Amino acid sequence: MRAKIRVRAVLALFAGLTLFAGHVAGQALEQHELRLLEFTNAASTCIGDPVTPFCAVETFEACLYRAEWPLCAEVDYEPGDLRQFAPSEYFKLIYRRYQVMSTRTVQAEFTPEPRDGEPSIKWRPGDVAVRLLWQRCPPIEKCVIETQGHATKKYGEGCRTFEFCSKYPSPHTYIVRKAGRRWIIVTDYDEHRHPDLQDDFWNRK
Repeated sequence: MRAKIRVRAVLALFAGLTLFAGHVAGQALEQHELRLLEFTNAASTCIGDPVTPFCAVETFEACLYRAEWPLCAEVDYEPGDLRQFAPSEYFKLIYRRYQVMSTRTVQAEFTPEPRDGEPSIKWRPGDVAVRLLWQRCPPIEKCVIETQGHATKKYGEGCRTFEFCSKYPSPHTYIVRKAGRRWIIVTDYDEHRHPDLQDDFWNRK
């Protein structure tokens, strides 16, 4: 079911008592720092080696974004139907970057409200929630068109830019869990489809 829900996301992309306590200790990423994730470059140095919650999230996103399915196995995620998708050459011209909005350690069991037939997945104490806000930065369209069939330029050469970046409508929440020396993906949520997470989890004091 998770893979089926993710198919929709990939299609869109190609087009007192507390539940948590503070920020996750030992994380080097600065809150709201912009970090790049693309096909040939990434700010992360641990993609494929999910030894921290952030490394697990970055490995997971790199798997889906690049269609590098062995990366999903590193975080115990089965992509299922997503394996049929492959990024186009145009898609590879798009810069994708993100900001770390929040991290929290789950202190008590919590199950978000299911949406659109999604299963109710229980978060356990010790799980870590990572909240990212993504940006999409398309290339200069006129430039891309001019490189099509060009005698000396590669497709899209010199056309990438951060000038036209736009934020996704809402943040994305990832739940990761410690499994031996690595962290694995439990589930993830598009907060546009799960607005209850704002008040039921992230805003809880």
